[in-house]
Amino acid sequence: MTLSEFIEINNIALFVEGNLKENRFDITYTAVSLENQDLFEQLILHNTPKSLWKYLSKQELMPRMWQQGSTKCVMCRSDSPKRIFAAFYNSEQDVREDWRFAQKVDSELKEIFLY
Repeated sequence: MTLSEFIEINNIALFVEGNLKENRFDITYTAVSLENQDLFEQLILHNTPKSLWKYLSKQELMPRMWQQGSTKCVMCRSDSPKRIFAAFYNSEQDVREDWRFAQKVDSELKEIFLY
C-alpha cells in the first residue's frame, strides 16, 4: 500500500510526518475537510516535532489518540529513524471503534514506512 492509498482508504483529511532531524512537519492536505481545525492547530501548527517526540517517548500506550468534537487524530511514532506520524480525520465512532481504527492506522503506517 502506498501513502496515497492509505490516505484515501482511511478517509484521512490531513496527514503529517514529523521529521525530527530537521525539526519540521511535512503536511499532506487532501480533498477531505476537517470539521474543526483546532486540534490540528494545537497539535501541529503550535508545536514542533521535537517537543511532540519528547511527549510521545514517555507514552507507554501507543498510538495516541486525540479528539475535539468529531475531529480526531491518531499519532504514531517510529524509533528508527525517529519520526512522528499524525492522521487527522472526522468520525462519529465510539471509543472502542476509534481504538481499533488507531491500531489499524499504526499497523498500516508500519508497513508503508517500515518501522
